[in-house]
Amino acid sequence: MIPGANLLNAAFGMIAAQGFEYQPYQARTINAVGLYETTYGPRVTLPGSIQAVARSVYQEYGLDLQKNYATIFVSRDVLDLTRDTSGDRVFWNGRTYQIISQTDWFNIDGWVSFLAVDTGPELAP
Repeated sequence: MIPGANLLNAAFGMIAAQGFEYQPYQARTINAVGLYETTYGPRVTLPGSIQAVARSVYQEYGLDLQKNYATIFVSRDVLDLTRDTSGDRVFWNGRTYQIISQTDWFNIDGWVSFLAVDTGPELAP
């Protein structure tokens, strides 16, 4: 492969990708009673790979043992959790996942992997 080639898309040519819904973060504003409200853009279906994070690495990664996490690979730039943003969300297998951190290969090779935490059952859009 050459530098800048999208290795993830090349891999999806040989292995099946999983489909899931992705919802981009739009804004965080303060409502009339002084609480923050997050708004998201419309959901889109993306191909990618979703892998459960093994519990044997939770301590090494500093993860909460009471939660479930997934590593997701996708050919799209995503927004993770920061001080002033809630980050994007993923919906898969009836569950909602909040993107909490990413490895940014998008600007180099056109894909990212990110860590997402299961925040509960998927609610109606």
